[in-house]
Amino acid sequence: TVYGNDTLNGAAFLPAAVAGSITADGGLTGVTINASGTLTIPAGTAVNTYTVTYRICEVLNPANCNTADAIVAVNAATIVASDDDFSASPVNGLAGGVTATVFTNDLLNGVAFAPGAVVATITADGGLTGAAVDGNGLLTIPPGTTANTYVVTYRICELANAANCDTANATIVVTPPALVASNDDFSAAPVNGLAGGATATVFTNDTLNGVAFAPATVTASIAANGGLAGVSIAANGTLTIPAGTPGGAYTVTYQICEVFNPANCDTADAIVVVADAAAIEGTVFYDLDSNGLFGGGDTDAGAGYLVELYD
Repeated sequence: TVYGNDTLNGAAFLPAAVAGSITADGGLTGVTINASGTLTIPAGTAVNTYTVTYRICEVLNPANCNTADAIVAVNAATIVASDDDFSASPVNGLAGGVTATVFTNDLLNGVAFAPGAVVATITADGGLTGAAVDGNGLLTIPPGTTANTYVVTYRICELANAANCDTANATIVVTPPALVASNDDFSAAPVNGLAGGATATVFTNDTLNGVAFAPATVTASIAANGGLAGVSIAANGTLTIPAGTPGGAYTVTYQICEVFNPANCDTADAIVVVADAAAIEGTVFYDLDSNGLFGGGDTDAGAGYLVELYD
């Protein structure tokens, strides 16, 4: 109470003997004086030292008044940001995602607070480029984030007192998307061994994060050629069989790895059938009876003739 050192007729008085009022709040908006002489400072008042002017008037003689100043120091509430560990709820790096709120274990004035009571910002992303925190304390991880464990530092500041702040760390685990390479069987479309050729793409039934992917999102390589020497895989997933390959059925193992996460890989087999090289057989002869067949009186023409085959 401000009445502790006030006097009426040279002596202390009972609060009921006077009426108190605020004549100047000194910037402490909403301050009031109670019948007991205590000053009430409203919630959400900014940190500062205020000089409040009050007046007391004698109840029996309302014109008998005097004023005085009361110096009121308003301190900041204790704000505490506590570390969070979201490792148990990994975020898919390809799709991105959102964590739970970091405010759950943070305190303002010793208790949990409504999100609107603080302002949150990222002070260090820990390598998680594009991470953001919203007004509800939710951390957003952008799509296309490389798989890793990140420690993001955030800060909360009291809305009413912008200099009243604290920081904490949030641990976020970003996992790679599921990459699945599926087996292929190209035996229904044999490749000519003499000329060589290419298969259809092996990517048709492969998936990244459960769906088909653009070839540019993966890198492909041959993990085992299965005896098909010189086989290669193109960026679009087609297998190239070199010219002069012996006929046979080959099982070629290929590997695909995600571009964003090079360690995120899977392998599958592709069955490739190579047809035997074309061959020409027969006899060069004098067709004496002009019937197109070797026999009867026809005679072998012998060596030294060039045979040309036309389609």
